[in-house]
Amino acid sequence: MPPGLKSLYHKLGRIEKTFIILVLLAVVLAYAMPSSGISLLVGFAAWILGFIVAIRLARSGVKKLIWRLRNRLIVAYAFIALVPIVLILVLVLVSAYGLTGQIALYLINSELDRRTGILRGSANAIADAPAAERWEAVQHSYDFAQRFFPSAEILVLGGAQFRDPAGAAITAPPAGWKDANGIIVKDRQLFSWANVISGGIQVVIMAPLSQEFLSHLLPGVGQVSFRDFAEAAGEFETNAARTAPAEPGEHPPRIPPKNV
Repeated sequence: MPPGLKSLYHKLGRIEKTFIILVLLAVVLAYAMPSSGISLLVGFAAWILGFIVAIRLARSGVKKLIWRLRNRLIVAYAFIALVPIVLILVLVLVSAYGLTGQIALYLINSELDRRTGILRGSANAIADAPAAERWEAVQHSYDFAQRFFPSAEILVLGGAQFRDPAGAAITAPPAGWKDANGIIVKDRQLFSWANVISGGIQVVIMAPLSQEFLSHLLPGVGQVSFRDFAEAAGEFETNAARTAPAEPGEHPPRIPPKNV
C-alpha cells in the first residue's frame, strides 16, 4: 500500500473502515451474486454505514467551518473595531499633546503681556510724577518692577537724568520713537520694554528675557524656548510700537513674531 493511502487508512475510524469494506464487498457480490440475499443485506448495511459516515463527515466539516469563521470574525474585529480604536487613541494623544503646548504657550504669552503692561504702568507713574518727586518715583517703580523682572533697568531723560540701578547700561531708543511697550530685540537680545514720553519727560524701562526667566514665568509649565534672533536686523524692533516713518531709501524694521 502506498504511504499516502496507508496514512489515510490509519486516520480513519472503525466505522469508516467498516464502510469501505462493506462497499467493496457489495460491489463484488453485485457481480458475483446479484440476486442473493447476502448481496442485498451487505448493500443495505453499506447504505446505513454510509449515512452514518456522511453525518460524521458533516459534523467534522461544520466544526472546521465554524473554526475558520471564528478566525475570520477575529480578523474582522481586529480591523473593524480594534485598529480604529487604536488610531483614535493615537490621534487623541497627539491632539492632546499639541493642545497642551498651545495652551502653555498662550499662558506664557498672557503672563508676559501682563508683566510688560506693568512696565508701562510704572513708566507712566514716573513720567507723571512731579520733578521733585521723580527720583523717589523711580526708586519705587524699580522696586516694584523687580518683583516681575529681576533684571529690569530704568532710564529717565528730560530735565534731570536718572538711571536705576546706577550702573545700568540701558539706552534710549533712536529719535522718533513714540509711546510703546511690548517685546523688542536690541543688540540681538530679547527684551520686554516700555517707552513713555509725556511733558518732555521720556521714561524707558527694559528687562532682558532669557530662557530661564521665561521657564519660571508659570511654575510647572516646563522649559520655554524662543526663536533665535541672531539674524535679526536693526537695534530696535517691536511688535507693539508705533515707530517713526522711515527715511527715503531706508528699509523699515522687521517686526518679529509675537510668539515666544
